[in-house]
Amino acid sequence: MSEQNFKRRGSLVWPLVLVGLGVFFLLSNMGIIEADIWPSVLRLWPLLLVAIGLDLLLGRRSGIWAGITVVIVLAMFAAGFWLVDTTAGAWNGDLVVHQISQDLSDAESSEVLIHMGVGVLEVEGFSSDTLLISGEIELAEDEDLHEDYEVKRDTVFYELDTRGQEYYPSWFINNGWEGDKDWELALNDDIPMDLTIDTGVGVSVIDVSELALTYLRVDSGVGETTVYLPATGQYTVSIDAGVGEITVYIPADLEVRMQLDTGLGETKILGSYYNRNGYYYSEGFDTAEHYVEISIDGGVGEITVIQQD
Repeated sequence: MSEQNFKRRGSLVWPLVLVGLGVFFLLSNMGIIEADIWPSVLRLWPLLLVAIGLDLLLGRRSGIWAGITVVIVLAMFAAGFWLVDTTAGAWNGDLVVHQISQDLSDAESSEVLIHMGVGVLEVEGFSSDTLLISGEIELAEDEDLHEDYEVKRDTVFYELDTRGQEYYPSWFINNGWEGDKDWELALNDDIPMDLTIDTGVGVSVIDVSELALTYLRVDSGVGETTVYLPATGQYTVSIDAGVGEITVYIPADLEVRMQLDTGLGETKILGSYYNRNGYYYSEGFDTAEHYVEISIDGGVGEITVIQQD
């Protein structure tokens, strides 16, 4: 075997860091980036540890793994610099509370979309003969509440979103935990529901265990997301994980077929499921009256699936 085969590939991180700093200094000297952004840039130092870890894990292998590492590291730092630039002038002052209340009308099914940028989101079910959704949300003073509501045939369509300057809490800018923007929402648990939740940065607790769920999609950005599923029904769950932690609680009596596309991080399956042809199954899935089909697309972080007692 030749001597070349024994050579170990050098680190990819430090050359990329030097190139990145050079570009950043150049943009700063040209006035494209403000000088006062540097204190915020220094708060990105944990990304350097992540990059070094990825380099040790993947980058020193040959071939495609080195290329994948370069792409991931560049994407991380690009996202970090974009985040710093975005939040440098972000507003994080007082919050305005808005009450959410939308009629159910005479609908027999529903489709609900919830888009949240930054903060803490809590979703649960409630029983009502007249309301589809109820709760309260906090917005920045320059943020506008946006709701779309329409009834077609027997289905009610509802979308909750915001417009205007996004709110960035103080923990996001100043490394504290004060000033989180809270959304507390309750959804009708009597009417069949297709539910889509799109989150940006923060913590989400999505407790749909009492809902008459037909479909659930969760697009998670950066942070921690916890999902509690119903024990009855025949429904589908799709989770697109971003960066952070995803935890899914599945009732013990609910039969399961689950597909996991793991990303970078740890995956834990805590329950009596077996693997068949790339899917995780519970024993009674093939003949089940109540079941869920789950698809989880992993990002960067930890995915945990827990079968409840």
